[in-house]
Formats: sequence, C-alpha cells, structure tokens
Amino acid sequence: MNNKIIVGLFVFLFLFSFVSAAQEPQKNLGTFPQYKDIKLLQICGTCTYNTITSIVYPNSTHNIIDINMTRRGAEYNYTFSQTDLLGIYSVNGVGDLDGTANAWAYEFEVTTTGGIQQNLLNNAIILLMFGLSLTLFLVGVWKGNYSIGFLSGISFVLTGMYAMIYGFANITNLYTQATGGIIIGWGVIILLTSAFEGLSD
Repeated sequence: MNNKIIVGLFVFLFLFSFVSAAQEPQKNLGTFPQYKDIKLLQICGTCTYNTITSIVYPNSTHNIIDINMTRRGAEYNYTFSQTDLLGIYSVNGVGDLDGTANAWAYEFEVTTTGGIQQNLLNNAIILLMFGLSLTLFLVGVWKGNYSIGFLSGISFVLTGMYAMIYGFANITNLYTQATGGIIIGWGVIILLTSAFEGLSD
C-alpha cells in the first residue's frame, strides 16, 4: 500500500508540473531562446517611422539605442542580438502615429530553451521532484528493496529530463543542461544497479 501511495504521489507531481507549464501565458511579444536573434516588431498603419529608444535588460541595465526600425509597409522591425541574459526585457520606443509622436513599450522573455519559463515555481517543482527521487532512493537502500530503488532511478531520470526541457529560472542554459545530465546519469546508474542486484537475488 505504501508503495502505491509513493508512486501515485510522484505521478501526480510529475503530471501537474507539465500541465502547469503548458498553461503559463505568453507575455506580449513572446518567449525566445537564449543566445538567439529576436525580431522586435511594431505595427503602425499611419506612421512614417518607429524608433526603439531603449531596452531594459533583466538585470535592470538601461541600454539607450535610439535606432530607427526597418519599415515594410505598416510593419516595423529590428533584429536584437543581445539575448545572453535570462529573464524579461522591456522595449521602449516612439512612432509618429497619425503624425503625432506616440510612445510605446512592450516586453519579451528569454529562457534557456525558448519555452515558457515558470521562474521560481519551476525551480520549486524540480526541487520537489528531486526530493521525492532522493526519498525513494533512501527508502530503497534502508529497506533493501530493489523495486523501490528501481523506481527511484526512474524518478531521477524523469527529474533530469524535466530540468533539461524546462530549465531553471535565471540560470544559464549550459548549467541547466549539465545539471539535468548529471541527474539523468545518476538515475541510470541506480536503475542498472537495482536491476542487476534484483536479478542476482
């Protein structure tokens, strides 16, 4: 009975984490992957120009740009390349809507994978999944139960996969991938060890 409760708890937590990630709404221009160019857009049918005046980075750096966006009909765009920081960027600009200078602003988010980032909630989910995996592992070792040990290995692998797919909030992609890979590797070792020792008995 206890094993069923543990398995049920893990499955619920894992499925909830993916559902909550899918329901996170996009912010204004959208969410983009780290280190990739982003096309900043502005639409204005009566403008003769649109100028990006500044961009505020996630670390609060205020970068003055004052550059005209490239016009194509009513669409204005500018390619932004400085996306090494994770988090929310604020774009400020001005256009001559109906011949009058009109200020505008919007945001976009940069995450490790370009997926919707859940910030601190995402970190909490990963930590809970890791904690559950570790608990299963320790219980399996304490009771000498290779089935629980095998289950903990699967749990570690799924935790590592989740970390690599969704990333940690405000942590670089390289660190995320490395940490996820280590967790998966540890899970595989536990899986193989549990399977081998279970067959030996």
